Amino acid sequence: MSDAPDAVVHTLTQRVRRLRTAAAAFAVLVLVLGAAYLTLALRDIEAAALERVSLYSRVIESQTAAMIDGVSTLLDSVGDVLESRLADIDPVHSGHILADSITGQTALRSLSLLDSNGRVLASTNADNVDRRIDLALLGGIPADRRERIGPMVAGRDLHDAGHAAADPVGPGTLSMLRRIERAGQSPLLLAALLNPDRFANQYTVLVGDAADRSALFTFDGQLLLAGRDVPLRPGTRPASLVPFTRYLPEREHGAYIDAGLDRERSVSAFRTLRQWPLVAMVEQPYNVVRAELFIVFWWVAGGACLAWAAIGIVTRLLHRDLRRQEQAHAEVAEAHAELARVEERWKLALDGADHGVWDADLRTGKGTVSARLMTMLGYAENEFEWTRERWAALVHPDDIQGALASFGEHLSGRAPAYEVELRMRTKDGHWKWIQARARTTPERDAAGRSVRMIGTNTDISRRKEAEAALRASEARQQAILRSSLDAIVTVGADGNVLDFNPAAESMFGYPLAEVVGQPLHELIVPPRHRQAHTEGMARYLATGKGPLLNRRIEIEALRSDGREFPVELTIVPVQTGDGEIFTATLRDITSRLRAERELATARARELEIGNRIQQSLLLTPPLENVAGLGMAAFSQASTGIDGDFFDVIRVTGDIVDVIAGDVMGKGIPAALLGAATKLQFSRSLAELLAGRVENASLPTPAEIVTSVNRMMTPHLQVLESFVTLVYLRVDLRADRVTWVGCGHEETLLLDAAGGHRLLTNQHPPMGLFVDERFTQETCELRAGDALFLCSDGATDALMANGERIGRERIHASVARRAHLHGAPALTLHGVRHDLLLNDVSLTDDLTMVMLARHALTHQLERIEIPVSLDALQDVRRFVGAQATAAQLPEDRAAALAVAAVEVVTNVIRHAQGLVPGAPIALQAERLADRLELAFSYFGDAYAPPAEPPSADLTAFPEGGFGLYIIHQACDEVAYSHEEGVNTVRLAVRRPA
Repeated sequence: MSDAPDAVVHTLTQRVRRLRTAAAAFAVLVLVLGAAYLTLALRDIEAAALERVSLYSRVIESQTAAMIDGVSTLLDSVGDVLESRLADIDPVHSGHILADSITGQTALRSLSLLDSNGRVLASTNADNVDRRIDLALLGGIPADRRERIGPMVAGRDLHDAGHAAADPVGPGTLSMLRRIERAGQSPLLLAALLNPDRFANQYTVLVGDAADRSALFTFDGQLLLAGRDVPLRPGTRPASLVPFTRYLPEREHGAYIDAGLDRERSVSAFRTLRQWPLVAMVEQPYNVVRAELFIVFWWVAGGACLAWAAIGIVTRLLHRDLRRQEQAHAEVAEAHAELARVEERWKLALDGADHGVWDADLRTGKGTVSARLMTMLGYAENEFEWTRERWAALVHPDDIQGALASFGEHLSGRAPAYEVELRMRTKDGHWKWIQARARTTPERDAAGRSVRMIGTNTDISRRKEAEAALRASEARQQAILRSSLDAIVTVGADGNVLDFNPAAESMFGYPLAEVVGQPLHELIVPPRHRQAHTEGMARYLATGKGPLLNRRIEIEALRSDGREFPVELTIVPVQTGDGEIFTATLRDITSRLRAERELATARARELEIGNRIQQSLLLTPPLENVAGLGMAAFSQASTGIDGDFFDVIRVTGDIVDVIAGDVMGKGIPAALLGAATKLQFSRSLAELLAGRVENASLPTPAEIVTSVNRMMTPHLQVLESFVTLVYLRVDLRADRVTWVGCGHEETLLLDAAGGHRLLTNQHPPMGLFVDERFTQETCELRAGDALFLCSDGATDALMANGERIGRERIHASVARRAHLHGAPALTLHGVRHDLLLNDVSLTDDLTMVMLARHALTHQLERIEIPVSLDALQDVRRFVGAQATAAQLPEDRAAALAVAAVEVVTNVIRHAQGLVPGAPIALQAERLADRLELAFSYFGDAYAPPAEPPSADLTAFPEGGFGLYIIHQACDEVAYSHEEGVNTVRLAVRRPA
């Protein structure tokens, strides 16, 4: 019945969807039409703008040509007059001729007559007369009598032309020249200087607001004259102007939209003057086009909005009508559904309770049954006729007599109802437990007997299975309790023992009969724990809170012979019908604790072995006193042992190879793989050297890495591991570094000027491809440069907020610290101080290496010593060697060694805020006139006394005697603190 309403609703829904689709399509169509109209409007506006500037460029070209032609005609006339009067030419008379000729000629600034030596014979400007002009500035005297355009002349007139060399681009004017012939004598030069202001004003009058900018250029791109708002100086040659790069000389005129005179997008046009080698330009900013298009856009947008509003209103009206129809049909469908629910309500109630209903006619022995009853037994509805005989055949033989007896008791009136549990055979032959309940109806026959009985059959198979499972579970629980290897003790709320399994009897030495009913704490709890036990039980019973319940704890227990032993104890409260009881499970952990102690001992031994491997095989100490190169390294394992390795090989006196790598994994296996890889580098280098003839070049880093990869990759693949590494070769004599990068954190190169770059990886990690052919790259490494290497343990370290430190923070800290301190050790531990201490967790092993390049001739040596009294001997040895090299007298050398020991001792004994693992960096620099020692270490700022102390021998050794020695032994003592680093500088003058 519900199919028709559903179809109607579906049809209405489809109409609503089509209506929305149509509305959206019309809206999009309006948008597309508007966009198309705007596109066409833009083309029309641009075309009109191009036509407009083309028109005005023609006007400018015509006007300019007319003005220049007028000047040309004037020159020709004046020239003819002067040539006819050469016999009586003089400055005054010629000046009058020139002045009369330019009267009313606003396009000219001056007209002058010059001889072949550049002396001005006559001029309309009296200041020009008798001045000598370099004719080269005017381009020289023309070869013939034809007028020609001359070059730009600096200043406003000829008397300013001498300044052209000093200011060749400044404000100037355009010249026109004509040759004046004299028989038997050298020719003269008639020079006219045009007035650029006249041209600019004329351009402004002609163009007005129709175009913003106008200009006049020579054919080679030099700006001669410019109208208003042109951001260029006359005399300049702007680069990349479109007419000169795209059109000239092939085309004499053109219009375009592109970069204009101010480099902004403009509508421009140009035309060449036919008689003169000049180019006139007119342009208008593209913003004018945009403004016109903006007006059109608003009209289009308004029309589109009106169209969309109309579409929306029509769509809304149609949508509301369809929704009303849909609502009406939904109400009809709901009425049909309610009717169906009423019809099914009682059927669902019975089926929900899993009841099958039957109605039996006691007179005929036939009955009718519900569909649920049939499906309960696995039959289809109405599969067979229900009769007394068929029912009896379905009942289990062991249950039929009981069912008939209960039936008879109800019919006789001895039982108020027929109720029995029996098994019935299903269609597939299995037996199912059924609970049958029924009553007779009030109907009676003539003899007064009941004629009808109505009842239900309920499937109780699951309940029967649960009851059987419960019985089996109780049996299993008892079996588990009795067979458990752990002691299980059950105690009541009063603390007395209720049960004691055999394992508990064996563990504690008490038989079950002896402990039942006895207080538990007096049997198995050691005397020192009994009060806490009883107080904890009382507190739980009073508050319901027990911190030791439902958790495993380790504690001591007591055997019957008085011996204590460790146990693992779990106490669980259990709520029962008779109240709350407690089940305690105890396990003797004597053997386990012994095994754990042995395992801890073995682990400590493993860590010790691993540390020895790491310190002796993986981490080669940086080379000291390499002329031109300072080195420092730091390594910290995240789990005690790691696979990071570092090696330094001094190949020759000037070449040092540095290898840093990281083996995938942790622990001794990773450490052994790291040691094997490091050893293979030495073997491969030795083999490559042995295979070369005498005086051959050294094996390159790429050859060495290729050899190591070929030998190690099969073993790494078997062990499912790989190695990331970087191989650096520092050539101190050639001032360069060569590198091979294999998936390692990329090396940071800091140059002396403050810049930096990354030495990028060229290859994936070693161990992936046996036949990999490795390549190398080279760059400069000069004095003042530095190299920083690190493993990914530095970049992957996590801050307190869970964020990675990251490469950017590491590199920024390295650059800052290297600029502050210079010493490699201080830079490395400065990075640790900045980023890798305080609330930072290492997720992987950490290795950092710093190389600082300095000049080979620089008398500078460094060592690093731990903050320990054991390092004092190294201090004495180092200072003694430096004093000898500086040729200090023995007494001064000895005093300096004592002062150095005092400085280090003061740091060891009194310095505060030291960075764990950071050494004292000791630097010696031999200058021409003195030896300087610098002791630098991380710590809180040290404030020395304002005045050198005097020794107080009565309070030795706490009377300032050490500071007194330091000041007496040295010529200069200075203290400084910067960014967490204290530095003590001692200076001793060298003998002359």
